[in-house]
Amino acid sequence: MMTQYDAENQIAMLVAPSGGAVIAQTTSSIVIGVFNKDAKSDGGKLQNVHSTFDQVLAMANYLKEQGC
Repeated sequence: MMTQYDAENQIAMLVAPSGGAVIAQTTSSIVIGVFNKDAKSDGGKLQNVHSTFDQVLAMANYLKEQGC
């Protein structure tokens, strides 16, 4: 498993051969997104760390804007 931390966005990425997770922390919340490299998303594309990162970052930023 590979672990990477994006200090600018305060997001941790955990990646294994078959999938992984992206984790972000806000003031009062933790946002966790998981992905399976063999599963397809709603759009029909395979799930991946980049799309999961974007979605977790967007939710974390939204929660921060709401004061959470």
